[in-house]
Amino acid sequence: MLQLSTWKPGQAREATKEEKEFYEENGYIVLKGVYSSEECDEIFAVIERHADHDFAAIMNPHRSEFLRALDPRPNNFRINSQIAESSNFLSELMKDPRIVAVLESLQGNILDGVMSQIIFKEAGSNYASQGWNPHQDNAYTRNKNGLYITTNLFLEKALFENGTMYLYPGSHKEGLLPSEHKRSFREDKGTNPGNTVEIPEKHKGKDKLINFDKGDVLVLHGNVIHGSYPNISKILSRPLYMNTYLPPGEDYNPGVIAKRERMKLH
Repeated sequence: MLQLSTWKPGQAREATKEEKEFYEENGYIVLKGVYSSEECDEIFAVIERHADHDFAAIMNPHRSEFLRALDPRPNNFRINSQIAESSNFLSELMKDPRIVAVLESLQGNILDGVMSQIIFKEAGSNYASQGWNPHQDNAYTRNKNGLYITTNLFLEKALFENGTMYLYPGSHKEGLLPSEHKRSFREDKGTNPGNTVEIPEKHKGKDKLINFDKGDVLVLHGNVIHGSYPNISKILSRPLYMNTYLPPGEDYNPGVIAKRERMKLH
């Protein structure tokens, strides 16, 4: 069993005035170096032990029933202990004050956790070559008030070579756009996920590639158009851990696969 000693909840801080202004204008901010390299390694080690041989994405690893569905041997004490340990650890990660306090000050609301996901983009795996189509995260959640917000923790350095992300600054101001449904979880080989949107004319050619260091967190407004590049590296993986949030009382689509479910953070 892992010794979960490196990670512990961090010190809360509110978003700065500059961060709030940038987020309002662009729909995202990058929080640099939120997690140390050691913390990233420990978070990844917790999740990796539930990965399959293809390193397929794992939905809601902070919920024990999702992890149990990956290895449903009910009487295996070791597996059940790992599942309980992992889900508890990742639930606490979703509540981490060093992230939640920033998000709540950006929105001016208290928040609930909604879902989590790990996308490995393991070098050489069947999913490494996938790049996400330009999409809005809120296309899945369908919150009409545009208050869905996501965090993307980069557990390794992310560059063009190993499949970093791109986004369209300011595209959150366009609201929730029509999208073409694409399977976006454990897709067929050779297909790209992401409910594809047509880029509005004013944003065409204005996509921004962002490189990330290990431990950086990308905070995204749910209506920002974004996607990712394929991982063409032979040696560099690009594991990304996502948590999503929404204020209490806001409507959302639970989803047939994601089965989004509120979790109190305070």
